[in-house]
Amino acid sequence: MRSTSACLSLLLLAIDTSVAGTALEALKFLSPEQLQRVAIIAGRDGTPEPERWHIVVYDPASKDTGLREIVVAGGKKVADRPVSQFAEKLSAIDALSPDALKIDSDKLEKLAMKYGSVNSTTVSAMHFDLRKTGPESGALWTVTCLDSSGTELGKLIVSATKGNVLLHPGFRQYQKVLSFDRNKLRSVDRFQNDFSFQRVRQVEAWLEIASCQDNL
Repeated sequence: MRSTSACLSLLLLAIDTSVAGTALEALKFLSPEQLQRVAIIAGRDGTPEPERWHIVVYDPASKDTGLREIVVAGGKKVADRPVSQFAEKLSAIDALSPDALKIDSDKLEKLAMKYGSVNSTTVSAMHFDLRKTGPESGALWTVTCLDSSGTELGKLIVSATKGNVLLHPGFRQYQKVLSFDRNKLRSVDRFQNDFSFQRVRQVEAWLEIASCQDNL
């Protein structure tokens, strides 16, 4: 685990800090201990990249919330606080394995644009959210695609490790080759890569809960 974290840290240090950067590039502002405890990465209104990345880590020192949020904008850390709009509380089980984070936001942007094109619509902005959907779940990206008026077009649920599209609610049409695996295009299907029907239902239930919370 330490060797994985060390390799990720070296990769992040080599990234140019003068640009806003991608989601995984923003991780360079975390300490080695925080890299082991990342639970959520979120960005809003990306066109294609969001102006700010919110990284929420499990922090056992935060007694009330168990979390700490680091905000990165313009190649700088602009906030570091014990509260977050993306989670009320975190525990150790919410932390993502560092070696599970393979797919960056730039790949998701290309994927979203392709889904928009296939469905004869234009994706003008994107919300990004990376987290687990349950204790036994892997790391999953949720990309919410919006048109120019801010209306939701659809969502993509993507494995953060393999890059395969697990669900695409709102997008009726999809192609067989639209997903990334180690920077290579690969065939995707809703139930391939051992993603069981039970897990699909789990993700769908989580999306319904998240949608209800957004409407409160």
